[in-house]
Amino acid sequence: METQNSAASEPNKTEEVKDFLSKGFLPLIKKVLVNPADLSSELIEKNAATKSIVLIVVCGIVYALLPYLFAGRVREFMGFRPFAQLGLVAVILLLLISLFAYLLKVSKTKTASFKDELLVGGLSAVPLIIALAIYCLVSLFGSDIFAGGIAALYNGSWILSLVAVYCLLLLVNIFYQSLCSAGFKINAAWYLSPLAILLAFYIAFKIAYSLF
Repeated sequence: METQNSAASEPNKTEEVKDFLSKGFLPLIKKVLVNPADLSSELIEKNAATKSIVLIVVCGIVYALLPYLFAGRVREFMGFRPFAQLGLVAVILLLLISLFAYLLKVSKTKTASFKDELLVGGLSAVPLIIALAIYCLVSLFGSDIFAGGIAALYNGSWILSLVAVYCLLLLVNIFYQSLCSAGFKINAAWYLSPLAILLAFYIAFKIAYSLF
């Protein structure tokens, strides 16, 4: 009986993933871009673990594949491994954001669930995907950002700097609204959000350096 139930749940999960990718993914990206100040309904959504995991995994895949496809001549001698590592770093970052949201909320409400807080990391994947897509588009017009690394941000590519700052602000905004939805005071959420995001970036890159 239990085996039959688990077997029946697998197609449901598969259909849920397909339905989100076909009908919910692009509208979610649009909402984050067009109406970033009103994401509270998404952040308090229940039973959204599948959606959250899909967003995190998609972000990791995008960060592995898009830079590889747009790397040009760099791809010839670097191979795929560094790009796969970049995708892994993106996943680690989003999991850390989810973890920090969980730790902060559990200290206040005692009823927070890490499974639910994966949604914070999932939504945070959207700004990262948007930023990378813009970076890749800019690279088509002569800015070899993957060959130049961070230095490319200062070599006349001021658009990339603006995109990076906007992406960071979106990440902070998502985390801020998540804390506010959990009952944190506005001033506390205002200061905790950027600290949590910056700390997540710091730890993610520390982990990346130690692993690779």
